[in-house]
Amino acid sequence: LMVGSRSTPLRDVDVVVDCARTEDLCPLFSGYPSRVNRFGGLQILTPIPLDIWALRDTWAFTQGLWTPKPENLPHTTFFTVEAIVASVEPSGRHGRDIYSSGFFESLESQTLQLNSPRNPYPALCVVRTIIMAQRLNFWIGVSLAEYLITVIGDLSAEDLEHAQRSHYGNIFLSARDVRAAVASAKDQLESGYDHIAIPGSKRAQTGMWRESGGSDSAILQI
Repeated sequence: LMVGSRSTPLRDVDVVVDCARTEDLCPLFSGYPSRVNRFGGLQILTPIPLDIWALRDTWAFTQGLWTPKPENLPHTTFFTVEAIVASVEPSGRHGRDIYSSGFFESLESQTLQLNSPRNPYPALCVVRTIIMAQRLNFWIGVSLAEYLITVIGDLSAEDLEHAQRSHYGNIFLSARDVRAAVASAKDQLESGYDHIAIPGSKRAQTGMWRESGGSDSAILQI
């Protein structure tokens, strides 16, 4: 919402409910077409789909990584740019509760940063990183680049293609393109850069590069 244009359609909206189980929500939406998403949540197939699940059924909470509390939800996302939660109802005279984990910093720096590396779908994390960096024209941070480099060797072409089909309904990047993007990120890291330009983004296309630790620009051939 905060980085896309008005012409960019929303893919879905996440709604987390502090209730006992996700199954308890099913009767509330029995009149709507729905399906179960990959994390076991309930996806309501409205014009803008709603992904709804119980707080304690959040994957990171089920793995014991965090205590199931609303204020811990932002710590469970893969990207910091997704790490924000707002309550639906106002909380007293101070308005809605808002919790975040690096969200505003990522917007200000226009950088995709790694928030929680623990994720059961590494292939999807890799392709989403590249596609988001290209579409938003964001840098990626050092820890996120290191994650891509670490996991890419364990992913097959089939893994990368299946991740795109299941998430986007289409294949936007060939496995060769994905591996080339990760190789470029590795080259930039080894050259000492602390903000990485993903091939296909406008930052890479213009050839302008922010030097490590500074605001001046240098030329990077990608």
